[in-house]
Amino acid sequence: SKQQGEMEVAGLDWSSLPALVQPEAGSLPKARQKRKEGQLASLALPAVALARKGDTVVDFCSGGGHLGLLLAHLLPSCTLHLVENKEESLARARARGLAMQGHNTWFFQSNLDYYRGQFEVGCSLHACGLATDLVIAKCTAQAAALVCCPCCYGGVSATEHLSYPRSPQFSSLSYPDYLSLGHAADQTKQGSLKQEQGKLCMDVVDTDRALALEA
Repeated sequence: SKQQGEMEVAGLDWSSLPALVQPEAGSLPKARQKRKEGQLASLALPAVALARKGDTVVDFCSGGGHLGLLLAHLLPSCTLHLVENKEESLARARARGLAMQGHNTWFFQSNLDYYRGQFEVGCSLHACGLATDLVIAKCTAQAAALVCCPCCYGGVSATEHLSYPRSPQFSSLSYPDYLSLGHAADQTKQGSLKQEQGKLCMDVVDTDRALALEA
């Protein structure tokens, strides 16, 4: 419940937040800043509600640290782990983190498969393709809460430990057809003829993921 969370946040007032946690601090083009603010708020608010004092919160595929550093500011009594495999992106995040002079943030250059930390809340914003399912698997393995926003649905692919469809309810769907759904889900450009079809396919993939989590 929200009472169990460290803090309640009805909404994010970006004008009241430090400059270093603003999207523009991460060298984001001005045209994308407002959209990024909405994306970050949609993940940060539920993550804040789930976290308890002393928890470790992981931002998987953290990129330049937009989400992880915002959570580090909003959750000062929690420890934040930013996990990213691209050296340049992690270096940008670390530079911002050092400038913030916080003491609750750690940076790990690693594929998420190799991250072995213990944590209570896992997050990911735009973990591409099967990376979202790997994040979900990491979280469920530790019975951790999770807040994920997937992207690049066409990048899903089976591995030694992951198979598609993910849920028993969609087991009659063949793997090749599932891949077709994933590729169609990426075709959601506003005004395009395939926009509604893409939204439907996206919903199917994410419903499959949600049902797998329930199972």
